[in-house]
Amino acid sequence: MKALKMGIIALVLGGGIAITQSSFRSAETDTLWGNNSGTFVNLTGIAEDNSDNPADGTYSCAESARVCTGTSATTPTQISDLSNQSPGTFSLN
Repeated sequence: MKALKMGIIALVLGGGIAITQSSFRSAETDTLWGNNSGTFVNLTGIAEDNSDNPADGTYSCAESARVCTGTSATTPTQISDLSNQSPGTFSLN
């Protein structure tokens, strides 16, 4: 069984408050999961950089759009199904 890759998602909220949320990527299913206040959200739509890690990039989520868009290290991408997320910016490292 392949080990889970660990990462950090920084969720920047209004008022200048930054909350660090943990995330992990399952190498077996090629899926990235984000922890949003205890609820894991599937972030599968993030583009990859042809390695075993998610591409670096900044992703902004608009609550009204119910999707997140952003630019990775290689290509613009869409992160779908984030209706539970608050508006903010996600940095994947």
